[in-house]
Amino acid sequence: MNPPSLRRVSGRRLQLGPDSDGLSSGGFSFIVMADPQLGLLERYIEKRSEPYHWDRDLHSVDRAIAVINQISPKPTFVIGCGDLVDGQPGHKYREYQTRDLLGSFSLLDRSIQLISLPGNHDIGDSPSRSDLADYRGTWGDDYYSFETHGVDFLVLNSQLLWNDSNCRDERVKFDSWFQSEVTRMKHSTHQIKIAFQHIPFFIAQPDEEDDYFNIPLKHRIFYLRALYEAGVRYVFTGHLHRNVCTTWIPPDCRPDSEPLHLVSSSSVSVQLGPDKSGIRLVCVSPDSGLRHIYYSLDQLETMLAKGEQPQVST
Repeated sequence: MNPPSLRRVSGRRLQLGPDSDGLSSGGFSFIVMADPQLGLLERYIEKRSEPYHWDRDLHSVDRAIAVINQISPKPTFVIGCGDLVDGQPGHKYREYQTRDLLGSFSLLDRSIQLISLPGNHDIGDSPSRSDLADYRGTWGDDYYSFETHGVDFLVLNSQLLWNDSNCRDERVKFDSWFQSEVTRMKHSTHQIKIAFQHIPFFIAQPDEEDDYFNIPLKHRIFYLRALYEAGVRYVFTGHLHRNVCTTWIPPDCRPDSEPLHLVSSSSVSVQLGPDKSGIRLVCVSPDSGLRHIYYSLDQLETMLAKGEQPQVST
């Protein structure tokens, strides 16, 4: 299955276009779609016995694609922010869940680019080289960079930070690439710089204890600081299946310094909190900078049925 919009990145660099030295005058938008995770509902939430089905998970993705296609002006891209399917590498349902998700993604308007990054269910909690190869064979590179509309983007594989015990050589390659990218970004003329990854660095406090839902403390501050010093001010993530927004400023900076915004979007399908299935709309413009809002699918369908378009308030 080859969705027309899917960009399978190779060589760690995506040519998305258009690009310029400055933010384009009209601005642009993109969509963060987190954790489709086909199969999670019956396996984990409802705790059913096998065989598992994922028709309801898939229906949420279909609804999301339908509303994205109706947004005007069209978003430049949609990023699947990890945990694309529930079945980890080697799981018997993985192939079928992936096939069905690609089928849904095939419905995305051809003018909207589709990119992705891996979550722990896509490459395993402690990925091996073969797990990474499995992901890359379907979705393309697991980390890469790109520029569009005068904005600089990094797409990171957070699982390499969470547990690299089975792929130390891949972690070394990632770190080398990461250092070269943040060095490049320090000298970039782009005013807005954004990163994406699956697992958030932290949820509430930068020194919180390690757990399933954050990046280990031994790596956390190093990467936060590297991104901050490179000029990144937004990191969009998933993983939590609920909406969480927080900020971070290096301890040695003035308290009124511009913070790094850490924005975790809830799942397009299954929720672990009070939110509803939805997507995050991010708008970038010269006048207003970066603005974002999470819309439930119910909200978007109601709005579009009335002939209204989703807005992000200043």
